[in-house]
Amino acid sequence: MQFYLLEEVTSLIVFLGVSALIVGLFILRENLLKKKLGGSVRVIKLTSRNLKLTKTALLIVFIIIFSASVITLIFIGDRELFIRFVGQCIFWGALYYSGSLYSKMLFCKDGFAGAGIPKTYWHEVKGVIWDRDIGQSEWGVKIFIHGMKKPYRACFRRDKKEEIENIIDEFLHTSKS
Repeated sequence: MQFYLLEEVTSLIVFLGVSALIVGLFILRENLLKKKLGGSVRVIKLTSRNLKLTKTALLIVFIIIFSASVITLIFIGDRELFIRFVGQCIFWGALYYSGSLYSKMLFCKDGFAGAGIPKTYWHEVKGVIWDRDIGQSEWGVKIFIHGMKKPYRACFRRDKKEEIENIIDEFLHTSKS
């Protein structure tokens, strides 16, 4: 009876802890974005600082869960807990990896809020084309990448076209050099 109770309590604590952490990280991310976007009217360039913070927090929690699970498995030696542990490792590994994909994003305060491109593709960009006027106040941009069938698309306000064009050119120049 005590063994079963210990197993259920451990599972509940891990589930609630993981849920609270994920909600907390999303709230932190939203607050950081609001803080960055709220104060200025110009186009804002976000590098990977906020994402590195989230990625580091995920890694720390992953290490804590890993060590707690290993200690639990050593003392209890249960197969079901081992399967749960493997599932948690896969889940946190996927979250940690997904945080490393997007490192450079463009955000515009008024209008469309972003074009994020995986960092592994910035050096493979073969062209950036400004699409025709898609509305009275917006321009479209297509970013073509080697080996992809469809380009990444984003829309920006007309008065921000030159600033965004300069930021994209800067990203391309720094990634290819």
